[in-house]
Amino acid sequence: MIQILSIEPRFCGPPDSGNGGYVCGRLAAFVEGPAVVRLHVPPPLDVEMEVRPADDGVEMVHGDTLVATARPAQVALDAPPPPSYADSEAAARSYAGFRTHFFPTCFVCGQQRKPGDGLRIFPGKLPGANLVAAPWIPHESLGNLDGKVRPEFRWAALDCPGAYSCDIPDGTLMMLGEMAATLNGDIQVGERCVVVGWELGRDGRKHYTGTALYSESGVCRGQARATWFEMPAQRSANVVEPLAASMNNEPPANRGNQRPASITVIAWILIVTAVVSSIISTLTLNHPIVQELMLQNPLPLPFQYCLLYIGLLAQLVSGAAMLQAENWGRILYGVCGAIGVLVGVITAPVKFVIIPGIVFYVVVVVFLFLPKANAYFRADRAGDAATGAAPELPAGPGAP
Repeated sequence: MIQILSIEPRFCGPPDSGNGGYVCGRLAAFVEGPAVVRLHVPPPLDVEMEVRPADDGVEMVHGDTLVATARPAQVALDAPPPPSYADSEAAARSYAGFRTHFFPTCFVCGQQRKPGDGLRIFPGKLPGANLVAAPWIPHESLGNLDGKVRPEFRWAALDCPGAYSCDIPDGTLMMLGEMAATLNGDIQVGERCVVVGWELGRDGRKHYTGTALYSESGVCRGQARATWFEMPAQRSANVVEPLAASMNNEPPANRGNQRPASITVIAWILIVTAVVSSIISTLTLNHPIVQELMLQNPLPLPFQYCLLYIGLLAQLVSGAAMLQAENWGRILYGVCGAIGVLVGVITAPVKFVIIPGIVFYVVVVVFLFLPKANAYFRADRAGDAATGAAPELPAGPGAP
């Protein structure tokens, strides 16, 4: 019998595809007992997919595209003893995603998700052990009528900690290819849980991981083993392009790398004012009043001219770079602006005239480093790290 399954946008991994663990959990519900799920392409969001019997399990398809398959499996891992809740809290403070994150809106591990919206599982290295650990208190929205956490959310909780347990080089991301899990007993909403992850081994770009979910009493309530693919870092839009192409659709807009309106406004202000100021400065340099003011500055006139035009050029270039999501653009503006402010404070013969410029600089820098701006520029750093064409997706990559 064919059934219909749809993944709501809330449960994304990359902005335009489903979180791998959550999707695996949804499909595993069609298989009795422990299951293994293979993701053949990134699972699309907010579309109806057919789930139908196939071989000894089920397959999920969208049109002519095979999205995922699931079948019964045996899952037996030698799970480590659980760390204390306090130790997992301490480990989470070193979560790598706080420094940089390919998918900051990931349902499981995205630091931009609000409490009650995402799981907010932040696995960090546990001192003295080859483990990552994270605390997790399931929100009431994740429970059924009896207050027990639904299975798909326990699958999701067992997902991302595996990726963060891998020792991967800078400039790469991890994509879930296959996940097998077994759930034992129940977890109550509001329960203080601990999730751990460890690397089982690797074979080239493949990484094999184990994860475990522990209840507040320290009982293991779920285990999973997973196969992850190490991929050159790319923007999330490039990850879903093969799926969109196979469905003869345009890839959805990349919400994870959408330029904030504030960045657009700032960039164009910098560009326009740099051009206008260059023209005005060139036309008025020989004006007697301008010459008199410049002679009051202790810096030699040629040096003042150089500073003026270098600063305007840096402003123009940084504004153009920001429109292209180049992280070095905001850094260039910040550094050159700081130098300009310092020089102005030291040498300006009339101090109060530079106050508006200082205020403008501070306001711009604040907006350039707000969370949305950070996500925008981080996504570009991930894209720039890739060399050459996007690699072919390995068999079964899904969302982290």
